[in-house]
Amino acid sequence: MNTYYSKWQLDSTDWINRLIENSTVKPEEYILKNPGDSLVAEQLICYPKAALKLPTWHKSGLIYTKLSLEQSSGEYAARYKSNLVIGDEVLDLTGGLGIDTIAFSMKAKKVHHNEPDKSLSRIARNNHSALGVDTVTYHTELAEKLIETIHFVDTIYVDPSRRSDKGRTFLLADCIPDVTKILPILKQKSNRILIKLSPIYDLKRVKSDLPGTRQIHVVSVKGEVREILAVLDPSLPESTISVILPDNHQFTDTAEIESNPGSTASSITAGNYLHVADPAIYKAETLTSYSRMMGLTCWGIGGYMFSDSSSVIGSQSYRVIESLVFKPKELKKRLKGARVNIHKRKFPIEVDTLYKTLRTAMGDDYHLFFTTLDHGSKVVCITEPPVRLADHDS
Repeated sequence: MNTYYSKWQLDSTDWINRLIENSTVKPEEYILKNPGDSLVAEQLICYPKAALKLPTWHKSGLIYTKLSLEQSSGEYAARYKSNLVIGDEVLDLTGGLGIDTIAFSMKAKKVHHNEPDKSLSRIARNNHSALGVDTVTYHTELAEKLIETIHFVDTIYVDPSRRSDKGRTFLLADCIPDVTKILPILKQKSNRILIKLSPIYDLKRVKSDLPGTRQIHVVSVKGEVREILAVLDPSLPESTISVILPDNHQFTDTAEIESNPGSTASSITAGNYLHVADPAIYKAETLTSYSRMMGLTCWGIGGYMFSDSSSVIGSQSYRVIESLVFKPKELKKRLKGARVNIHKRKFPIEVDTLYKTLRTAMGDDYHLFFTTLDHGSKVVCITEPPVRLADHDS
């Protein structure tokens, strides 16, 4: 049993064993008969979260633990990852709750789910059975031990635990297992290795920390970067891919694309609509190729963009009212009585300070976008609320 699991999980092992081993007792029946059980209370917390995280996979009768559900992939991200695996046999080396395993089982003929916590492994088996997943072989070894003995497989997936005795971490060397130490043998056991990284991982470190990385996928779900995926496969071209889910928009950057930048505006305004790209595009640093692909003009050094189109795939759009050089006193008069949403990129004044300086409060009368132009001028663009909200309100 790994030391980073909480005490209540250790105490719940007997409950899980009784529930799974006694097929005549359904989880919902046990919950009704044992409302004081600690894990019953945990299910009451987990079920609403699971319904949001697993929109089509969650069903009555599945079992979760708070920590395992928190650490697991969501359904949208898991389905996307299944498109990155190749071949008939996949090893999920750090299986956990088994959400990624579900997605992999839809692509591969055989999936290995490895989870050293035997209690959590039994939960995964129970849930897979309830969902009709029957092509999985289960292992309960430490990842470092199993990889030594398992045969060659087509794809290996690793999602290191970012919890340790030191607390929450994100560097690979501080995670469990330490992928940097087992990477050589991973390469011996598969031609394709897929490694999940923290959404705050510095992309400039990925290739040095994981030699052989050919693709980096930055995945956002509903406007938030949820994970970074490093793909090691010598047959792939080098690229960085920003992925926007659940819409499944993808934008790819290569060295050749990046050498041909798009247009940049140095004036106060350059279009009737201001566009803010999805966080995955900013994190992946694919803004240059994205703006050129979509026919947008970059505005300032913060990554805002202009065009005359009211809707651009991969961005949230705002109709421009006016753009101004930032002069606090004049802007304060202009906004008198209005409530606003303030956004900033590459602008030296903090948002809280801007609210105080302009003597305004948060609201949706206007949206203000503050940035700095290439030549150093500080500017602000005043817009209507987001196009989707405006359309909805009308």
